[in-house]
Order: sequence, then structure tokens, then C-alpha cells
Amino acid sequence: MSMVHSEPAVEPRDASSSDDELAAALEEQLEDEESSFLLARRLQAEEDALLAAELAPAPLRRCSFSFFGRLPAELVARVLTFVPHQSLTSLQRASKAFALLASAEARGRTARRLREALHSGFLSDAAPPAGAAGPSAARAVATPPTDHLAAVAAAIEIALHGVGVRKRSKCRQLLFNLADPNNPRLRARLVAGEIDAEALVRFSAKEMASIELQSQRRVWKRNALQRVVKPDWRVYGFVCDLYRCGSCDGYQTKLHRTIRAGKRAVDEVSTLYATCIACSARWAVDQA
Repeated sequence: MSMVHSEPAVEPRDASSSDDELAAALEEQLEDEESSFLLARRLQAEEDALLAAELAPAPLRRCSFSFFGRLPAELVARVLTFVPHQSLTSLQRASKAFALLASAEARGRTARRLREALHSGFLSDAAPPAGAAGPSAARAVATPPTDHLAAVAAAIEIALHGVGVRKRSKCRQLLFNLADPNNPRLRARLVAGEIDAEALVRFSAKEMASIELQSQRRVWKRNALQRVVKPDWRVYGFVCDLYRCGSCDGYQTKLHRTIRAGKRAVDEVSTLYATCIACSARWAVDQA
């Protein structure tokens, strides 16, 4: 007798319930991915903010200036004495307190350098001449006291503020000419009151220069003009031995006449020149 095994009946699945489960699973997965993406973006933003805060120099500058701002003014002024002179101008833009202290330090340095230049020049004036055992009494008495030099230097520093953008170049001119050993006349006139500080800062470099330097500059100018003269074989004129050359003491010269361009009265502006054949030196001949 054969036995027949019957399989249990499989209940049919509801299609709508399976779709709902799949949709719920997909929605949960999407929510997880979105939360992970948002978390990654937040972490990246925090990391970028930390990196920018480390690389940004502005907060460090504000912190350093705020630190110096809490210090006493005397201590800050002492610290500014170690700052180079070129950096004091940039410090004046930090804050109002720094601007006042840095400006006072810069003006004090300028006045001190002017006083040192004056003192050095008067020391060179009081030095004994070559071959003398000691300085003369007149030179020793002529040296003004240090307080007077400091007052004159302070007046010059105040007058320098009126020259505008040319203050730095004008200060260099003053330092050179006031300390020049060959320029005692300028120092004497300044200390005696013949020239005030306002007039001194308006002087040009030529007006402040010593007599020796002015004559030397004229010689340099004359030599520069002579160097552009054509060689002797290209200079037109007739040869004569009437004039002596001041450079080589030669007498072989060529005479030629030049006419100033742009003038109608040719006879009035023509000039007679003599050119040395040996050294090509040229000079104007006096026709009187």
C-alpha cells in the first residue's frame, strides 16, 4: 500500500506588503547616506575653519598690539628704541597710541642725528691744524655748548615737516653739509642766528655746499664738457701758439668759434674757443 505525502500549502504573498518593505528599506538607506554626507561636510567645514585660523596672521597681530597696548607708555617707548627707523612709519598705522609713540621716537632720532652732525662738524673745526701741537684758543672758544646745538637741531627737525615728501632727501643733505669739515661757514651762520631753521631747509644742495665743494663741482662740470669735445684731428680751426693750456701746459692750440643755437643775433652770441691739440682740453678765449 503506497502512501502519498502531501506538501504543505504555501500561502500566497501579498505584493503590496513586499513593495512597502522594499520602499521602507530604500528610504532608510537613503536617510543613512544623507546623514553620513552631512556629517562629512560638517567635519570638512570644521577642519577648513581650523586651518584658516592657523594660517591667518591678522588675529596674531591684533593680539600682539593689544598686548603692547596694555603695557605702560614708558615701556613701549623703550621697546620702540630697538625698532629700525624705516619700520617706525608702518607702526604708526597700528593704533593711535602707537602712532604717537612711534612719531615721537622717529622725531627724536632725527633731532639726535642732526645734533651729532653739528657736534661732529664743530669738533673738526676745533681740531688743531696740521703740524700744530694743539687747537688754538679761538677755535676752542668758538665751539658752542651741547644744549645750544640740541636746540638748533630740534628747530631744524620741526622745520623739516614743512618740506613734504622731500623730507628724507633733505635730511640727508643736511646731515652731510652740517658735518662737512670744509663747511664751517654754514655751521657758524646757523648757530649765530644768521640763518634760521625754516630758511635752511629751503636751501638747495648747491646753496648748502661749501666753497671748496662748489669750486670742485665747477671743475667736474668743466671736465665733463671737455670730454665731449671732438678729437684734435676733427676739430676745425687754425693752429696757433698764442694760448697756454691749463691742463698740460702746451701751446699748440686750435681756435674755433661756436654759435648758440636759437638766437638771431649771431655776432652777439658767438664764442671763441681754444682746443689743445695734445690733451683736447677746451676753454673760452677772452676777446676783450
